[in-house]
Amino acid sequence: MEYIGRLAKILFLAAVFSGAIILSRFQSIRLNRGFMNMLNYGLTDTQQLQDAFNGRSYQVYYFWCTPKSFEFRNYLSVNSVIKHLDPDKIVFFFKDYPVVDANLYNTWFHEIRQIYPYLEVIQVTEAVCNHNASSPHSSVTAFLNGFEAIRWEEHAVLTSRLTKVDALAVTANATKYFSRCTSYSKMDGNASLPACIVLDRGLYPKDIWTLDTPFGRCMRQLFYGAEEIRMPVPSYTQLTHNIAHVMWIGGGEMDFLFYLSVPSLVYVAEVDKVFIYG
Repeated sequence: MEYIGRLAKILFLAAVFSGAIILSRFQSIRLNRGFMNMLNYGLTDTQQLQDAFNGRSYQVYYFWCTPKSFEFRNYLSVNSVIKHLDPDKIVFFFKDYPVVDANLYNTWFHEIRQIYPYLEVIQVTEAVCNHNASSPHSSVTAFLNGFEAIRWEEHAVLTSRLTKVDALAVTANATKYFSRCTSYSKMDGNASLPACIVLDRGLYPKDIWTLDTPFGRCMRQLFYGAEEIRMPVPSYTQLTHNIAHVMWIGGGEMDFLFYLSVPSLVYVAEVDKVFIYG
């Protein structure tokens, strides 16, 4: 009997230990991505780690129902959601896959999928897109497994982490919350940043390179991971070769102006060598 009692005690302790391991793995699945985002942005202080354990979980989804390009402002929207809302999942429901323009410039959707591989992309029918926006379509609810989810406005950008009040507001009625966001076209350049901005007109990286305003600094933080304005800095430790290249297109005889261009490179520009191709 004494042997059986010791064996039962060992089995009980083993069951408790196994249960702890399973619970730990479940928590790590939920929190691992959140911690990676914190590490990426340098957000690893004690309070934020506690918030990650104790905070509510959210799923965010986008609807893309027209054939158009996924622009830089859409890229910033997703980036801001990942950084400031830290959702458990982001789902991109589309009827028409984002179009890449003829110049192959708007490849932002491909880039964001490379950076955040957990962004799920699901094709839906036109009926889902035409459904009343006040409540998700049954197929969307089924895919999200009934979990709490926020339909995000495709041009809305968060500038900071949401307060508890704002988090409850956007969860309860996202449409109403976005209607209170400030439009980018109506912003005063030096005004303090609102919590939410709707980028209601086109935006390109060149627009924020040297924009020394709260908005410019916020967008650089989202895109580059740093608020500072990046300026080219000359370096004299490794210079390019002091040579000139001349392309002789069409052949024929060298005329006088062509001839003068070569000594001008040698005596005026003072290059070390001139290479003529033709």
